[in-house]
This record gives sequence, C-alpha cells and structure tokens, in this order.
Amino acid sequence: MLKLIKLFYRLFSGIDFLTAKLYFGPNNNPKGSFMNNYFQTLTHQPDPVFFLIAGPCVIENEEICSQIASRLKDITQELGIPFIFKASFDKANRTSIHSFRGPGFDKGLEILASIKKQFKLPVISDIHLPEQAQTAAKVLDVIQI
Repeated sequence: MLKLIKLFYRLFSGIDFLTAKLYFGPNNNPKGSFMNNYFQTLTHQPDPVFFLIAGPCVIENEEICSQIASRLKDITQELGIPFIFKASFDKANRTSIHSFRGPGFDKGLEILASIKKQFKLPVISDIHLPEQAQTAAKVLDVIQI
C-alpha cells in the first residue's frame, strides 16, 4: 500500500487536478473572482495539494476501521500527504440483496465520529436520503451524495 501511495504522490504531486477554480463575474457569468477549493481548507495545505481520500468500502466494525485509519495515517504522515478517511455506513448499491451493506446510519456515524476523534482525521461518507444530511453533517467533514 505504501508503494502505491508513493506512486500516486509522485505522479500527481505537481498537478493542479484537485483544485477547483471557479470564476464568476457580474450576474454569475463565468469570469471574475476566485473561489478556493474546499479541500484546501480541509487539508490545511496551500494550492495545489495532493491528498488521499481512502478507507474501507463499507464500515464492517470499529476495530477494522481503526486499524485501517491508523495504518493510512502513519503512511500519509510519513510522506507528508494530507489524509481524509472515507467509509460508507450503508452500501445500498450491492449486486445482491443478501450482501452485507454496513452497520446502518446511526452506528456508522458513531464509528466515524470515533475515528475522527481518535485519529484527529477529517471523515467523508455518503448519504442516501435528504433527511440524513443534517445529522450526518454533525459528524462528517464532507457528505457524498
């Protein structure tokens, strides 16, 4: 895993592909002022910055998430790469209705809050219903829709 992250870092560290630059002028016409990428603020890094969003596809349990977060944090700190932990509490897009989907909304957010606090990491997950947004926003730094 360390070799893969180093490879991506070398490939993309000088490229501005993660920086959103939106220019708006009067009446919201494209051109004019500059808006910084939200991830710059989240990773506390200047523009441009390579950062890693990684974690398990689905939250299986807190122990596995902690092990993954710990290892990825160690690797990214060693390389000086900002890291954002990502895991889903509900993988609703499984090909089989019998596949494990995750611990559910409440338990999943509880685990992500624990990871965020224990490792001092920003966290990302996805939501599936509009009514989940407000509660998820209390834990998540980024909500994937």
